[in-house]
Amino acid sequence: MRGDDLTATMVMLAEAGATFGPVHDERWGRITTMTIPGGALISLYQPSHPIP
Repeated sequence: MRGDDLTATMVMLAEAGATFGPVHDERWGRITTMTIPGGALISLYQPSHPIP
């Protein structure tokens, strides 16, 4: 699995019990939120811009 594959990362983390918000496509990439124990949200994104 590549670290920049949002869908594959979400599948792997969901298998461990993570839950996610909807995925949004932005001009700079794809973004979602992951809920962690305690209710805090962490953003995850897959860039679509060239990597320097």
